[in-house]
Amino acid sequence: GATTTRLRKDMRIAPGSLWPDAVFTAPAPGDDAEAVVRSGRIRDSYERLRTMAFAYNQPNTGHTHDPELLKCTLRGLEHMNAEVYRAGRETYGNWYHWRIGAPQAMQDACVLLYEHVPAESLARYLAAVDHFVPDREVEDRPGVS
Repeated sequence: GATTTRLRKDMRIAPGSLWPDAVFTAPAPGDDAEAVVRSGRIRDSYERLRTMAFAYNQPNTGHTHDPELLKCTLRGLEHMNAEVYRAGRETYGNWYHWRIGAPQAMQDACVLLYEHVPAESLARYLAAVDHFVPDREVEDRPGVS
């Protein structure tokens, strides 16, 4: 509950970020170290949204079925898709954040809020996953690696 309260209080939707301490805009070309940091913030932002979705969905969090928390979380998912994690976008930084970290947390949030995520939005979010994790990247990897 306390973490979600802090996340909601600190959330400031702006170009290139959801939280002031997690700017994810692409860095200047050639700044590889900053690119890794910023791609990690994409994952971090989705993990924060997942935390908020858990608090909304779980009993006894102090945020269970809070309509303002739901609205804030859905706006965050939309902003991430519009700003950075969308089909056709070029990646920067660490591949892990684009192919595993961000999509895992985003899809968890979507599952938790499934009945509230508009079908058109969900289709765009999943198209982004398909873009960053194309079938050719996973089809030749049977089992657990």
